[in-house]
Amino acid sequence: MRTRKLVVAGLLIFLIAVAQGEQDQRSVLLPESEANRLASMYPKKGPQGIDGSWQPSRSQIETLEASLPHISDLRNGGAPNGQKIEHPERYYRLYLAVVRAGQKVIHVNALCQVGEISYWRNQLAIVMDGGSCFWNAWYDPATEKFSELYINGRA
Repeated sequence: MRTRKLVVAGLLIFLIAVAQGEQDQRSVLLPESEANRLASMYPKKGPQGIDGSWQPSRSQIETLEASLPHISDLRNGGAPNGQKIEHPERYYRLYLAVVRAGQKVIHVNALCQVGEISYWRNQLAIVMDGGSCFWNAWYDPATEKFSELYINGRA
């Protein structure tokens, strides 16, 4: 009986630790089905079109995560121009691996807080305005570089 209680207590502690870890986790790889939502934000044809999705390896995501500080080197391509993101690792990050213009890339969708955006682990968070609290960029796993930083404007 005592062993059973210890096993149950150990399992409960493990589950609490896993749940806490998930709450603290600031990044997630979105399901490939979200590629259609992202494609609706970009032209269907032409060099920027989204042509599908793919599944990145754990190593590719780990390399992306390790490279996050390089986002601070980019300047905003949207309005207001010239703005930068300091400490991108502090944001909640949604990764979506897509084929864009025939190239495998990862779209980074970032939010400074998730409060009312309860679906952030499963869907793209498409937010208008909000300033530097919301931004996105592209990551090329072949070159291990980020590009096209876009920081939301303010209404």
